[in-house]
Amino acid sequence: MPFRGGLRGDVQCWPDDDPDALGEAAAGLPGLLPEGHACSVTWSSHYRFQQVVTDRLTDAYGRVLLAGEAGHLFAPFGARGLNSGIADAAAATAALSTGDVSEYAHARHRAALLNRRAAGRALTHLTAPTPWHRAAQRPAAAAAPRSDRAGRRLDSAPYGPRGAGIPGSRY
Repeated sequence: MPFRGGLRGDVQCWPDDDPDALGEAAAGLPGLLPEGHACSVTWSSHYRFQQVVTDRLTDAYGRVLLAGEAGHLFAPFGARGLNSGIADAAAATAALSTGDVSEYAHARHRAALLNRRAAGRALTHLTAPTPWHRAAQRPAAAAAPRSDRAGRRLDSAPYGPRGAGIPGSRY
């Protein structure tokens, strides 16, 4: 995918793959890029996406409010973690000024659950975790170089807020 300063490639692994051995696979990357692009690996790591939301965004007495990654972790699609963390902080400030932390806890917990669902939909689209998902993804990937429709199918995941399924919200 285009990335500032060049292109970025993410490699998906099966659970039993050795992520460190995939560094050796970088030798094949130039053949995947359009002609004229130079290829070098400048950084490599492995990670797992977390998709978790705390049960409560306040303590039992309403004295502690959780916001951002203290209250939720999402796969990084559509900048949901940062954007909802900013919305959490703004809502927490408003709740503290009015003293109504229960409304904060309810509204931001609901937003966190919706963001987790939307990020999960994007993650499922990218990773194709079941045979049914792979049966839809693989033919589209094979046909994409020759078919605009297949390319649109691959690009149809809810990466950003427009596909989030959260009516009236950017978060």
